[in-house]
Amino acid sequence: MSNSLQQLEQRFVHYRTGIDSFDQEHWELVVIIDRIGQACEEQQYQLAMQLLEHYTDHLTSEEQVMCEVGYPYFKSHADHHKDELQYVTQIVESSRYHAINPYTRSELINKIFNHIDFHDTQFAQWMSKQQLF
Repeated sequence: MSNSLQQLEQRFVHYRTGIDSFDQEHWELVVIIDRIGQACEEQQYQLAMQLLEHYTDHLTSEEQVMCEVGYPYFKSHADHHKDELQYVTQIVESSRYHAINPYTRSELINKIFNHIDFHDTQFAQWMSKQQLF
């Protein structure tokens, strides 16, 4: 495990929702972003495509769970997902022609952590109050 990944893991502990599938998928996204930072420029686009695929799958599964349990803030949460996905898609597209720099990787990590910290934690708290997990 790289030093940067160890640091991210220490940070990630504070961003767990308690929903195991969400937490696992969030961690996988963080790992891919770390791998982008370790990769040469030629490999970054392939890893960025992998990130976009995982991101899309994660958001879809998250929204499916929210819909199934009748989450009352589903629409606003899904709208936030659309914004995030658009941001990630732009980064992936630009990675065809330019390396993904450390600042952009840091922004990606921060977007994930900020989303977890507010939106996903809010959902997890609602689920807990509904005794759904």
